[in-house]
Formats: sequence, C-alpha cells, structure tokens
Amino acid sequence: MMLNYDNLRSSSGEIYDDDVEVDFGDKRKIPEGEFIVECISHESVKVNFGVAGYKIKFSCKLITNDENNGLLINIWRNIQGVTGVHGKKIILTPLLKITGELLNVKGPEARLDKISARWLYGKKLRVHVKTVTHDRNGDPRHPEQHYSVVYSIKGVHI
Repeated sequence: MMLNYDNLRSSSGEIYDDDVEVDFGDKRKIPEGEFIVECISHESVKVNFGVAGYKIKFSCKLITNDENNGLLINIWRNIQGVTGVHGKKIILTPLLKITGELLNVKGPEARLDKISARWLYGKKLRVHVKTVTHDRNGDPRHPEQHYSVVYSIKGVHI
C-alpha cells in the first residue's frame, strides 16, 4: 500500500510548522556512496531501536570537498555486551560485523585476542554510506524521514 502524503494537512489545507519541534538527533542524510571519515570517539550504549541490546557508537567526522565537510556521522554496530567498571569494556564475538571491520582496519598483524575499538581513533577510514528509505517492517518512509547510515567500513584511507 502506497501512502498518500498529500492528505497529511489540516482540514483547511494549511501546513502548521510552529507547534512541533523535530529532534533529528544523529539522523542526517548525505548522498549514498563511499566517503572518507576520521573517527574521533566511541561509546557503548544500551538501545531499544533496531536490534535492541548493546551497541557501540563511533562518532566520525566527514572529510569531503563539499557542504558535508566536517559533518558528524555515527557508525552504530551491534556488540555482545559490556563488562568491567561502569561498562567500559565491550564484549565482541568473532562473527560480529564490527569484529571483521576492526581486523581489516588493523591489517595483517591483527589478532582476535588483542582487538581494540581504539584502532579506529585518528585514522582516516573509507566507509560506504547507504540511505534508509524503509522502516524495519519494509514500509516506505516519507522522503523527509530518510537518513544515512554507515553500511560498512571498507578500510584505512591511505
């Protein structure tokens, strides 16, 4: 079923923009494709969106030659959990997407028993960005609700 967004007006046909404030959070939209980013921080977070549970959020700065230069974009990845004092240690398993991405970034000397989220810090990374156009049930989102996600970390930009 296709939604008719023209019907989302008041009965008088007016569009009101003064009674709602939209918090876009980290849901920004940039063109799809490959970009260079610099990772500046990370944190582990317990979330209730997507796959509920623990995730790691890497905050990265886009490096481009256009209006998106310097824009912050987050890389969200599922993790097994957290442990340690104040949940400072993340728990990864060998088959998680982020585990493979970290190993690729580190290169041939990488070892599963010595893996670290800090391997991304200060590095310029090649990432693939995709646009989310449907919700988790497969229903189309309104174009104003589209947002970008980092689909994959391709490696280190040299």
